[in-house]
Amino acid sequence: MIKKLSACIGLIAASGLAAAAQSASPARLLRSAAERPAPAGHERAYLRWLASQLPQLPAATDNLHDLYYRLGPAQGRPILLVTEVDEPGYVVSRITRQGYLRLAALHGSAVFPRQTAKLFFSSPVTILRRRGPLTGAGLAPSIHLMSRRRLQTLDRELNLRHVYIATGATNAAADRRAGIHLLDPVVVEPQLFAAPHSPDWLGSLLASRVMTPVLGQMLSWFQAHPPARPLVIGFATRGYFNHGGLRRLLHALHPAQVIFLGTTGVGELRAQANAAAGGLGRRWAAETGMEVRFGLSPRADHGVSADFGRTPALVLDFPVAYRHTAAELVNLNTLHLFAHALTGFIAAQSGAATAYPAKMGPSWTLTHAIAWPQKHAPGRLPSPASLFPTPAIVAPILARLVQVAAVSRQEAPMRRELRKILQQVLPHPIPLHTGPDGDLWLRLGPRQGRATLLIAHMDEIGWTVAGILPDGELALQPQGGFLRQLYTGRILLVHTKLGDVPGALHYIPSGMPGGPPLARLDVGLSGAGLRNSGIQLGDPVTVPKRWHPLLDGEAAGRALDDRVGDTALIAALRALAAGPRLRHPVIFCFSTGEEIGLDGALAQTLHPDSVYALDTFVSSDSPLESRRYADARLGRGFVIRAADNSLIASRDWVREIEALARREHIPVQTGVTGGGNDASAFIPYGSRGIDLGWPILSSHSPGEITDLRDVAALARITAAIARDGVK
Repeated sequence: MIKKLSACIGLIAASGLAAAAQSASPARLLRSAAERPAPAGHERAYLRWLASQLPQLPAATDNLHDLYYRLGPAQGRPILLVTEVDEPGYVVSRITRQGYLRLAALHGSAVFPRQTAKLFFSSPVTILRRRGPLTGAGLAPSIHLMSRRRLQTLDRELNLRHVYIATGATNAAADRRAGIHLLDPVVVEPQLFAAPHSPDWLGSLLASRVMTPVLGQMLSWFQAHPPARPLVIGFATRGYFNHGGLRRLLHALHPAQVIFLGTTGVGELRAQANAAAGGLGRRWAAETGMEVRFGLSPRADHGVSADFGRTPALVLDFPVAYRHTAAELVNLNTLHLFAHALTGFIAAQSGAATAYPAKMGPSWTLTHAIAWPQKHAPGRLPSPASLFPTPAIVAPILARLVQVAAVSRQEAPMRRELRKILQQVLPHPIPLHTGPDGDLWLRLGPRQGRATLLIAHMDEIGWTVAGILPDGELALQPQGGFLRQLYTGRILLVHTKLGDVPGALHYIPSGMPGGPPLARLDVGLSGAGLRNSGIQLGDPVTVPKRWHPLLDGEAAGRALDDRVGDTALIAALRALAAGPRLRHPVIFCFSTGEEIGLDGALAQTLHPDSVYALDTFVSSDSPLESRRYADARLGRGFVIRAADNSLIASRDWVREIEALARREHIPVQTGVTGGGNDASAFIPYGSRGIDLGWPILSSHSPGEITDLRDVAALARITAAIARDGVK
């Protein structure tokens, strides 16, 4: 898609504009603008910030908070150059008894991209409370609990009726105590990524912000070169709510002509003019070489055709690839060329005393990479002297592990991080071993005797680069099972030796009857740019990794499966290493390849008597799931996974673990769920196996949800089993 954007450069460059040197000022403005939400009807704070960033000129506002600047003579009907700054607006419409938020779209009767509701599934969100922003997380269906029939109808279910926002609160009263009220705006957490020196930026708000640096640059130039005709440069509100701000400006200013700056997702710059703008449209076509379509289409994305009446109006829609997704893609070179051509055109239209220069000024590309928001600072690791696993103990360990990318068979970053953490939290060094498949393990207690094995896996679902296509896009090979609908239109990061390269995920038909769609990643590169990016076949690919604390000890993040299990092993090791020597051998193992078929569990090398896999219990404690199955509740303790798709545990063994948990005053639950676990790989070799898990929501999605009290309970039972054993 991004290759189509570059075609616009040729159209604008045909006007005789030259390439340019480097300055980051407009790029910094766009970056800051793309980090600030402004949902329809709630743009005031954003526009207040924007006014502080623009040239210090007299500004005007109105009852809808539109921001506009009048340049040139005070009298006369002005040329109005205007863009809209808002994104689709959603507000809290209900708080359920279980503490989830339901949303309503603020769309009036205007053209509204209803598909944006899909962005809330399994995404971190920001609730714009009166007392300040609060983080939440959208729920998503778990693939482990999904029937084939439901899988076939999933696309129809990903709409606003099925959106639930988790805040961590367990009831409506807790949400209200946190300051959440009806009509509070809710936005998907903004994000922005770009590789170093790359003109291709990916973000979730770029379509609504892309014209901000264009108009900011124009204000600077016209401040120094006042036009002979009245000119108003405006930033309108409520574009996604009946174009309320634009209509207000048209009524207040009675402009002689309007140039409206919008965006399009069709891949090329589009110019349209209404019937009254014949001369205006022809001049734009003559100066830029672009074709202008006369007669505004009522089906255009922005739907402004009826708002201008008989006022001459030229609509310029800038191309934004993957518009209205979480991975909107903009080429800054194209934007820079467009800004130069537009400023020169407006200068000629408004009779500026000084002609706009034919040569372009500095380019807009930043020299450094962009990765926003930054990763969460997990805080200090617990000291070796603090033994008892609590939510406060496990939180910084889990927060650190969640933010490490480690796709199956690409677990080296996790091995390094685990070694580093173990060195810091253990009271004395314990020898670490690496298995033939990259498993990391250590032994406590005597060397003789059949051991107890406690195992959690290091890997996560994701992709690897399977091919580099002629157009520069990457063919991706999935690693593990997940719902592609939850990842389509999201930003992914290719983890190369030279750094992370962002791209937009989309799917194309396989070309085979009944074949699954093929994953493609658009990194906006080709030729030398692609060669210099460091991308190689086999490179791992994940969604951006962040940790999001919620209310009341809950948290969300990618790869809680199985970083929670890893955290429980570490916390249990802390409690055991400082105590007396164990009476029987216990092996702690961080395994590889679990998500691609339980491939790295050391089953052929180690032959323990008992195997405890520390892995997820995919829970139906969600309004998106039926509680007929997998009914374990968040915050009520670890879960004995008595049966899943890979093993059935002995009922006597389940009862013994329950009894141990009661003696140790550890909250425990028992249930049956889907999925498999590493313990099952040891059963053919004579071991007995069981899974100890914790309830997880939105499993295998971009934003899984857990409760830290359950993580601490899992760590405590792990230590108790290692210390006392279970017959």
